[in-house]
Amino acid sequence: MVTRNDVAKAAGTSSAVVSYVLNNGPRPVAEATRRKVMRAVRELSYRPNQIARSLRTADSKSLGLIVPDISNPFFAELALEIERCAAAHGSLLLLGNSMQDDARQASYLAAFADQLVHRICIVGAGQLASEAEAPLTNAQIAGGPPNVVFIDRLPTGANGITVCVDNEQGAFVATRHLLDHGLTRIGMLAGPVGVSSADERERGWRRALLEAEIDPSTQVVVRSDFNRYAAHDAVGALWGRDDLPQAFFVQSDEQSIGVLRAAAQVGVAVPRDVAIVSFDGIRESAFTVPPLTTVRQPLQLIAETAYSLLEQTDDPGVPKSTMLPVSLVIRSSCGCGAATAHNMSLVENPRIPAE
Repeated sequence: MVTRNDVAKAAGTSSAVVSYVLNNGPRPVAEATRRKVMRAVRELSYRPNQIARSLRTADSKSLGLIVPDISNPFFAELALEIERCAAAHGSLLLLGNSMQDDARQASYLAAFADQLVHRICIVGAGQLASEAEAPLTNAQIAGGPPNVVFIDRLPTGANGITVCVDNEQGAFVATRHLLDHGLTRIGMLAGPVGVSSADERERGWRRALLEAEIDPSTQVVVRSDFNRYAAHDAVGALWGRDDLPQAFFVQSDEQSIGVLRAAAQVGVAVPRDVAIVSFDGIRESAFTVPPLTTVRQPLQLIAETAYSLLEQTDDPGVPKSTMLPVSLVIRSSCGCGAATAHNMSLVENPRIPAE
């Protein structure tokens, strides 16, 4: 294996000078010497030993990401944006899939620490309803030194910086959009109780109904995990009910895909029989039948914001919580035709423009 000493010998200089050139310091190097070193690096195909460098600096320059379910398209697309952001900054992304399990999540945190990964994004710690349900994760974070940013879900019993979207306002606008269609029986397919994003979206749905003088307790509410299979099973018993809602606010696009499949199996037409407005704005939402009207999360902005905050976690002036805006993407699952797909008047809150 080619070493730094080999490069120094070929360039006719010292190993220390080679280090100064490759690390841009700490001492200046004459331009002619720098060219000789870089020519030797190319000719010998020298690659610095990153493991040894990490041991010296106690920082691998890698970025860790832990998600609750990588098979969920939302988390897969989020991971893609974070990987793109990391690559643009010369960082390598290491991915952990916790499967919504505290022990797995904590084991990834420990493994990242062993690999000298000091910057970590987590989606998942905030899904747990109480601190007692995440003792291993919280203990691992408390014993850090890694810099941690929580994305999408607020942490319970753990310290860290959070990057979330305005879930409540997004759900409010989604439900308000259905009300603007003249619909009054608007049910909800919610996520699990205790997941901060699910709780916030439920508050938005309730607020929109209350402002329309509709009692939320009279509306159909069904819960499932945030996956299409659980959602498919959860709504399966609804289709024969006399009080079938005219519309559903569904808390995630992934769940909506399960709802569309269940409806098609029993001949319930969307949006003729049941209108749907969803949340997340994954790419697949544009390819369902019918295409989903959905509240889109700004994944690229989320990734860039999280990465930026990870670089500043030691700064006491960094905000502990950052909330980002969302946008309503109007398609046809809600009952809108192509002519109204860009009708800005359908959205009353300027923070959430229609696309």
